[in-house]
Amino acid sequence: MKFSAFILRGQPFHIAHKKIIQIALKSSDKVIVLVGSYRTSITIKNPWDFETRSNFIKNSFSTEDSSRISIQPVRDFLYSKNAWITSVQNIIATQTEGNDIDLYGHFKDDSSYYLNWFPQWKLIPQPNFKDIDCGCKTSSGAGIDGTLIRKALFENDGLWGLLVTEYVRHYLSDYKETDEFQRLKKEYEFIIKYKKSWEKAPYPPTFVTTDAVVIQSGHVLLVKRKTEPGKGYYALPGGFLDQKETIEQCTIRELKEETKIDVPAIVLMNNIKETHIFDHPFRSLRGRTITHASLIELDSSKPLPKVKGSDDAEHAIWMPFNELGLHEEKFFEDHIHIIGYFLNSKLYK
Repeated sequence: MKFSAFILRGQPFHIAHKKIIQIALKSSDKVIVLVGSYRTSITIKNPWDFETRSNFIKNSFSTEDSSRISIQPVRDFLYSKNAWITSVQNIIATQTEGNDIDLYGHFKDDSSYYLNWFPQWKLIPQPNFKDIDCGCKTSSGAGIDGTLIRKALFENDGLWGLLVTEYVRHYLSDYKETDEFQRLKKEYEFIIKYKKSWEKAPYPPTFVTTDAVVIQSGHVLLVKRKTEPGKGYYALPGGFLDQKETIEQCTIRELKEETKIDVPAIVLMNNIKETHIFDHPFRSLRGRTITHASLIELDSSKPLPKVKGSDDAEHAIWMPFNELGLHEEKFFEDHIHIIGYFLNSKLYK
């Protein structure tokens, strides 16, 4: 059998995605579609979960074509390229039994560099399909991508309806009437307003933040965010660096402000075991944000310190390690990845 693979996020699945899969179907017996950002939190960048996106794909093809498409979820590993490569390789191996693979993809921008990570497969690069290439014509004549469609959706621009498949168009028409869409639209408007506050700066700003990964007796200290963005999501206690403080001082200040942890600041500071920089370019929707996260390990012979949500935190809680994976989709930005880095353990189930 001849196999092809296509990696996408499908946020949402659109007519250019469909065209690439149709091309792959013509030269393959089976097309494996790997859908990324599996079990990430629902945001304006990732509004739809894997099951929804899988249905986008399956219901955009005939029954015959759909039977030759295998849709597989892939997690993000923001700070471990090799873990992500291994995950993709394992999925392909289980689907193809060692057969040769054609890898289809489009070099959209810097986010498409992953296409070069699989030299064992034959790369079949695809062009930047314009709307007219896919059977429709908009006034823009622009290339098609999910960012453009999500922007149109949140800004009530009817353009989005021309760039998705019929099934997705009907789904999104109903989706726009839901409370979930209204929540995300509010977050979208917050991000736009936030970015406007510094749009006249001579250069795009880079923000510096800190986060505290406080662990004790198999638990990690978390907060639930009280405000946008990420309202209601679990997060590490942290915040923006002030002009007149060190990274360490900011870490302890934000930790105390948000959790009211019943541990003296000097004890917290003396128990910092490691600090690491997390700088994925797209880790924050607010803009380029680099965080310095510090692992603080407290004395396990003592009871868990009392905590209480305050400042930007609605609640503060101690979560057992084994529950982290259960709440994977409810974490703010890349905080679950930061915790995983420090714990060096398998959080996901």
